[in-house]
Amino acid sequence: MNNRAWTASRVVVSVAALITAGWSLYAVSRHYGAPILIAGASVAVFDGIAYGCQYLATVASTAGRSGFGARLAALFMVGVSVALNIKHAQLIAGGPTAALLFAVPSIGLLAIAELDWAGGRADARTARGEQPYRLPAYGGWAWLLAPRTAAQSVRTAALAHIQHTHTNDQPLLSGQSGPSPDTALTKTGTDAVREYFAMVNPIDAIHVAHNSQPALSSAELASLLVSYGVPVDQVQVDIVLGRRGPAGNVERSGALPAPGPQPELVAAQSGPSGLAPDPLRVALAQLQDRFAAMDPGEVIRIIDKLQPALSSQRLADLLADYGLNVTRPAVDLALRRPQAELLAVLSGQSGSGPAAATATTAVEALIEYGVRDVDLAIPAVCAHLGPAVREDTVRRLFDRKVKPIREAETAQTTEAAEADSIGKGGGYN
Repeated sequence: MNNRAWTASRVVVSVAALITAGWSLYAVSRHYGAPILIAGASVAVFDGIAYGCQYLATVASTAGRSGFGARLAALFMVGVSVALNIKHAQLIAGGPTAALLFAVPSIGLLAIAELDWAGGRADARTARGEQPYRLPAYGGWAWLLAPRTAAQSVRTAALAHIQHTHTNDQPLLSGQSGPSPDTALTKTGTDAVREYFAMVNPIDAIHVAHNSQPALSSAELASLLVSYGVPVDQVQVDIVLGRRGPAGNVERSGALPAPGPQPELVAAQSGPSGLAPDPLRVALAQLQDRFAAMDPGEVIRIIDKLQPALSSQRLADLLADYGLNVTRPAVDLALRRPQAELLAVLSGQSGSGPAAATATTAVEALIEYGVRDVDLAIPAVCAHLGPAVREDTVRRLFDRKVKPIREAETAQTTEAAEADSIGKGGGYN
């Protein structure tokens, strides 16, 4: 479509909108008893206001201004026009179809006017040398698979654009004009690179800079990227490129010399029972003095990380050799391992009933067996049913079914305590 066709189409839409809105206004005015001259004058005033709003918004967009006031007034006039169209359709019993038919020209005029104003405003800003921020082209899959990372990258690029797009421009004083079009078209290589980096992910910018200058150190690459508006530091460059930071020895004034060999530690490494490998004995010997201040579950988890192949009973025996007395059920609970007796209940081997086939029946069987701790129930149910059941499902089922039982047990305990208190003469006088 050429400019003539576009101008002609807009004239047609404008005339249709003015005539349709004026017709609806005239019909409504006559319905309420307005004289013909008054109704005609109201149509002329309404169309004149609507045309004036359109004209003022067009002038503002051509000058590169938002024209918010004129556009808001135009939107208000379109709203009034649509309301008149609806009332007109009701008067002639046309229904929603007639209302939509009458309102389409006004709504269509506002739509194409907004598009035209946006284009004119963008052309005016480009002529002044302004570079509006544009979203990086990550693609739909990137936004779908990594929305948070994409949003953070867009925010970083926007901040860099705000901070560095107008580095060479000074704030305009009153009465001054912006740069001329000839000046706006003059762009240095630094400006072009800065605009490019503002559109890409900082990680991609690090790789681009490294590929162009592979001999630069991480600190030099970070400094180079900062000069182009990419907010990164040396540590981030090291992480992205997989480099190791500089190593060194830290000298502290007044530090005591390193201790010599400790016979007790060396002797402890052999282990009383010889069940554990050497690294585990060393860790146990180092932790032995701290057992009293540590949670037994924490100690169990530390040893399990060092030697995950140990069974619960063997791990309990090993800790007992070093002075920490824990039971096999305590090890199972700390490591969230299913206890053998609970697995027997779920499999029907304990004689308490048939094997549990669903998460609901498994939870009910454990509660009937006397289990009240969800941390004991979850590993047992998951081990019995396999990956088909999720931990959060077991937790919700267990909490829902054990809640009334706990409340009943608490009520019974309270009643027993009150009865015992009354029996001992602690009742009310």
